[in-house]
Amino acid sequence: MNIQELQTVVRNRIPLEIIVINNNCLGMIRQFQDSYFEGRYQSTYWGYMAPNFAAIAFAYGMAAKTISATEEIDEGTSWLWEKNDEPVLLQVMVSAHMSVYPKIAYGRPISEMEPFAVPISIESS
Repeated sequence: MNIQELQTVVRNRIPLEIIVINNNCLGMIRQFQDSYFEGRYQSTYWGYMAPNFAAIAFAYGMAAKTISATEEIDEGTSWLWEKNDEPVLLQVMVSAHMSVYPKIAYGRPISEMEPFAVPISIESS
């Protein structure tokens, strides 16, 4: 929840493999805005900029790599797993308009998520 925890990981040499899926926006909220607000993306897609997480990890002294094409997945994951004695971060760039599933359906318990549960008429993405 706090980016400075990367410093704790590096200082204590905790051998974590971290994967950040970066869509350069607040994607789950953007998806909610699609469902409820006809795509009015205030402060999620427009007016928001995600940081370069690989650059931040590198600044803390952690090995980091970014991939942005499907063809790079094998190379990126191989790189990630071979560094198993040190903390590493792999940033995977995805489209800002990619939706996330499963997700909580409006008016349903957490055990009944979309797309498996049909949402009530107020929400559907």
